[in-house]
Amino acid sequence: GCDNEGCTVQTTAGSHKLTATGDCTLGYHCDVCGASGLNAQSEHSYSTEAIPYISGTEHVYICTNKDCIQGIMEAHTPTESDDCTVPVKCSVCEEILKTANENHTFGDTYTVTAQGHEYHCLNDDGNCTGVKIVPHTIPVDDGDCTTAVKCSVCGYTEVEAHAAHNFDNWEDIGDGYHSRECQTYGCEVMEQAEHDLDPDTNICKICHSGAAPEPDGETSYDEKNSFVNEEAGAEVVKEFAKDGFVYKNTGELVSPDDQIVLSVTQTELEQNTQEQFSDDFSDEEIKAVYDISLLCNSIEIEPTGIIRVTITTPESVAGKMIKLYRLEENGTFTNVYDGMAGRISFYTDHLSTYVLSVEKELPPAESSDPPAESDTPSSSGSSSTGYPNYVVLPMGGTNNSGSNSEPEDVSSHASVSESDKSMEESSASSYAYSAGILLILCAAALVIIKEKYSEK
Repeated sequence: GCDNEGCTVQTTAGSHKLTATGDCTLGYHCDVCGASGLNAQSEHSYSTEAIPYISGTEHVYICTNKDCIQGIMEAHTPTESDDCTVPVKCSVCEEILKTANENHTFGDTYTVTAQGHEYHCLNDDGNCTGVKIVPHTIPVDDGDCTTAVKCSVCGYTEVEAHAAHNFDNWEDIGDGYHSRECQTYGCEVMEQAEHDLDPDTNICKICHSGAAPEPDGETSYDEKNSFVNEEAGAEVVKEFAKDGFVYKNTGELVSPDDQIVLSVTQTELEQNTQEQFSDDFSDEEIKAVYDISLLCNSIEIEPTGIIRVTITTPESVAGKMIKLYRLEENGTFTNVYDGMAGRISFYTDHLSTYVLSVEKELPPAESSDPPAESDTPSSSGSSSTGYPNYVVLPMGGTNNSGSNSEPEDVSSHASVSESDKSMEESSASSYAYSAGILLILCAAALVIIKEKYSEK
């Protein structure tokens, strides 16, 4: 209404001119009438997405109601990072709280590990877990297993040294010398020495090369598929027992009166061992596997020196070149015999499982050329290549029917293929034709000469 005293005139009411208070729960304020709390909300409606706050240590959830700027403050939740090249962020609002270093900072100090020299980052007061590994500097192996292989920078031992070489048996290499090689993987050490010959037998006392006598007795199968050679075994043991090489398990010397049995039993390799053999000797085929043992009065013994073992190979390898390998404790194979099958001997200082193998037979080569065509069948005395095979039969032989026949002319058994006959006939025709032409020319020349003499 009118503000003058005593005036009763009323004017038409107008709309509020609202001004936001910035808090939706306080509503709006009218700039005309001064009214407040207009359109107020009962409560705030906060966003679920946090927004980084200018303080750098907090983020805020803003009310989503119109013209409301109120929010809830919350401290940042930093991610855990012990790598200085990875930034630290708030796990809620993704605000970067600590920038990442471009590179680690490594010092000169390192820790020796199996992988190499390990350097640790110095950033973040040494709390950074960044590492740098520089491989060991390993020199070329000298080929001697009794010397260690070490890093030339820090001295780390890459390959431990063996206390001693693992030499195989001495082998004759000719010219009065024998040698042996270390069997340790990667070792290239070889020893060579002159033979130490026994004056009575002229056999080397070390490698036993020379014309060693064959032991008595015959090796044969028994019902258990085992080789038993008591006499030969006894001879082997008696030969060396006098020098103190062979002992019983009690430590007592074997007496020549003890019952000595050389037992060679057929067995099989385990699957992984058989696969290892195939990998090491891919061109060889296993024919037999033996478990060779030496029994003294039915008790297994081991020699303390080198003994000679003699066995007979099976009929399946008769007439073939064979190899015999001893299976070592470390899974490797040592060749103890390389020669013709039959009654074989080898020298050893311990008994084990032995593998007999032969070289694999290659399949017959298949010809890629088609067989030559022929108008007539090949005779029995001619090869498939067309070259003649000459066959000579003994006089007074027996024919295929088994009846006696008169002696035949040897030349009748030399057959020539039809193709060769055709070639010979063709050559004869060529010679005859050439000779005829020559005779005609000679006759013509005589006629011309005769006419010239007649004119004169």
